Amino acid sequence: MKKIDHFYKNLDIDKLIDVLNNWKPNLLQYLVDDVTKCVNGYNEINDEDVHFRTYFETLLLSGEFFLNLKEYFSINSYYILETNEDIRSSEYEWRQVYILYCKRDNNYRLMHIECTFHNHRISILDTITDHDIRRIKAKDKDGREYTIAPRKYYLQILDKHFEQEDYLYEANGEHLKHIKGLKNWPHYYHGHGHFNLGKKYYEKNYKEALELEHKDRTPDGKIPNDKTPEKKTYDGELLDGKMNGLGTLTIKDEYKYIGAFKDNLFHGQGTFISNNGDKYVGQWQDGEMEGKGTFTKPNGEQYVGEYKNNNKHGKGSYTFSFGDQYVGEYKNDVYDGKGTFTGSDGKITSGIFKNGKLVK
Repeated sequence: MKKIDHFYKNLDIDKLIDVLNNWKPNLLQYLVDDVTKCVNGYNEINDEDVHFRTYFETLLLSGEFFLNLKEYFSINSYYILETNEDIRSSEYEWRQVYILYCKRDNNYRLMHIECTFHNHRISILDTITDHDIRRIKAKDKDGREYTIAPRKYYLQILDKHFEQEDYLYEANGEHLKHIKGLKNWPHYYHGHGHFNLGKKYYEKNYKEALELEHKDRTPDGKIPNDKTPEKKTYDGELLDGKMNGLGTLTIKDEYKYIGAFKDNLFHGQGTFISNNGDKYVGQWQDGEMEGKGTFTKPNGEQYVGEYKNNNKHGKGSYTFSFGDQYVGEYKNDVYDGKGTFTGSDGKITSGIFKNGKLVK
């Protein structure tokens, strides 16, 4: 599956809306980070030259990312900042805005983008419900209220925002007075058809991104290399193309796992046998040893007890190859808490352990 197809297919819309609801003005790259976290299974392991990431940044800037999610979003207005005749071709900075409507929560969001040749910053200047946008009020010179059109309401917000942020353009004193004298005052922003670049533009300029294939991480969380498809064999149940249910996964020259899976990760009861002879039989959660299990080494050493995050954690017993045994509490893979150490000579030591050492 192409990376872009996997992106849209596995995007969690509710998580995306949560990102928009909690978004603070910041650089585009951070919005990209937050949005990609909303895609189940997304990773950048085969995007060393950041082709896909750059492509996705452009989709966000133009609003086309949301237009591609037409089941959930639409854009009903575009604006661009005009403080002089050639601002659109400025060498330094320009601004663009689109009104994003979400069909899931019925909110309009005023997406404001400040662009330079070095950085892009995205803010959400205002969010208003579908119900309230039809009831926006203003007052005339006599103090009487009247309903204003959404476009006028948004222009007022944009004008106010520009005045508050005028340091970006050094628009103060005589300069600000000059801008206020322009024929477009007080509306810096004018309706702009769209910022969409179109299919042909992306096919020409982002060919590498569009051709990238999605690659899943291996069930143990490792990054697959070019040999992974040849080394990996799986026989078992699948759901939506992922290992879900009971199955057997073999990674040649590394390990075999027999047991339960969830979304490509060991999850539930399972047996793990490594190529060096280590064996774990027990419970798993999200790819890690979690719960009760038994770990046996090739030399006969064995731990029987509780695990957390792949570490011995909780109550358990460890039998060493030379006959010594510890029975007691563990924390983060070491003795910690009440425990009893029995030597191969029969000597018994009981007490309180801390970070692997007897303290009393």
